[in-house]
Amino acid sequence: FSDWGYDATRIKDVALKAGVNAALVHHYFGDKEDLYQTVLTDAVKPLKVLGARLLVKGLPMDLLLAAWVEVLCTYFERHKDILWLITRECLGNAGRVRAILVDTMGPLFGKTVESIQSGLPAGQKPKVDPAFLIVNTLGMLAIWHTHTTLIDAVLGENSQTPANRLRVRQQIMAVLTHGAMGR
Repeated sequence: FSDWGYDATRIKDVALKAGVNAALVHHYFGDKEDLYQTVLTDAVKPLKVLGARLLVKGLPMDLLLAAWVEVLCTYFERHKDILWLITRECLGNAGRVRAILVDTMGPLFGKTVESIQSGLPAGQKPKVDPAFLIVNTLGMLAIWHTHTTLIDAVLGENSQTPANRLRVRQQIMAVLTHGAMGR
């Protein structure tokens, strides 16, 4: 699905890549829509689990943001295909991916927003809307992992070296904490 998109992917292609018979895929997953839903739901489960663990710890806002950036960066570095799948869908109408992401990640991001707001001193409003902060974080991470050719040209170097991946995390955190915390 991440290579060809939903419409161009056939169950036969999935079965061939998995090294199984197409009838077996149909037996266990039903039609293409059911397979797609299963793939995407399973793909985002680790993010949901890790995110929930972060919220249980009651971290202050800057540490919560740093932990989220680390979780998302690490996940997307290991699972670029999932990011491509989500990005490909979002470039269209995102209908298939929207329900899964909203159901799976929406409540978690909502709790993250609440945690950020509750971490501020009484009566202080955040300088940046926490919901937009989360959206912008996802956007920055998605760009870094899907636009490497452009980024490498702008930087004049390979953006995917370990040192540069660390710099990405640091720069995203600097943008988030300075914007969100008004420093």
